[in-house]
Amino acid sequence: MNTLKVVRNLVGFVWIGITVWGVVSLFQGQWIALIVSIILWILCSIVFGSLHGSLQRVEMSNVTRLLQMIGERVAIGDWPGALSQSSRAVQILKASRDRDSGSNMAGPLAFAQLNHGLLLGANGEVGEAMSSIEFASGALSRIAASNPQFVDMAALANAVRAELAQSAATPPTAVFRQVSMELNQQF
Repeated sequence: MNTLKVVRNLVGFVWIGITVWGVVSLFQGQWIALIVSIILWILCSIVFGSLHGSLQRVEMSNVTRLLQMIGERVAIGDWPGALSQSSRAVQILKASRDRDSGSNMAGPLAFAQLNHGLLLGANGEVGEAMSSIEFASGALSRIAASNPQFVDMAALANAVRAELAQSAATPPTAVFRQVSMELNQQF
């Protein structure tokens, strides 16, 4: 994945260089150089788009694998290990969302944030867990308003919030662990 990022960034710099070359050619009246720069610019844009799409697919594949590993760790009761994997998944999705202006990663990030919040609570960090769950629930509700594919996830996030609010008498860590196990069995 790092090699793919380096190549994509290199192609991006070449793309910028070709753009500058084309503008300079235009102002200097070098029409052949301008035509060549336009053709190269189009080719670079195709290559850049392809590399960018490949990078997104690799990142989603990595996050999918991390979610599987989280489920495995939750199943055996390795809560610190699951939290570590969850932190990594959230970091990957946040970086991807920031890079792409939130285009495709908002839904998966909100779900990962919900799972991360549950794992924070399962490890005894209840305050951070509740704020993470609140953020994820709000984000999933906003996303579900425009994308019906996320309606079920938004309902799940709201159900998690409601269940955590109702179980104030039970030790918080046990409730977070139970809900986290249920969530990770579903996905």
